[in-house]
Amino acid sequence: MNDITVIVRAFADFRAILGAQTEVMLAPGRTIRDLLELLSKEHSSFREKVFDSDGRLSEGIDIIINGRNVGHTQNLTVELQDGDQVFFFRPLSGG
Repeated sequence: MNDITVIVRAFADFRAILGAQTEVMLAPGRTIRDLLELLSKEHSSFREKVFDSDGRLSEGIDIIINGRNVGHTQNLTVELQDGDQVFFFRPLSGG
């Protein structure tokens, strides 16, 4: 089977680590957790921002796949498809 290409777009502090946009090649059947792990291996500071000490998604991170927020549900088992667009950011707050 051919690899799939996922487009990763990063905002706020994630942009400084990953850049504004990058394409990532993954084997078919890989999940959002697999993508996070791959990016963490390539960028150690990304791991520190994304995962807590128990390996769960850190609080206050939104992961949007094709317009659907999956980060707040801790549902990292969503299988990625060729051409998916994945956005990483922290919600803005303040007054």
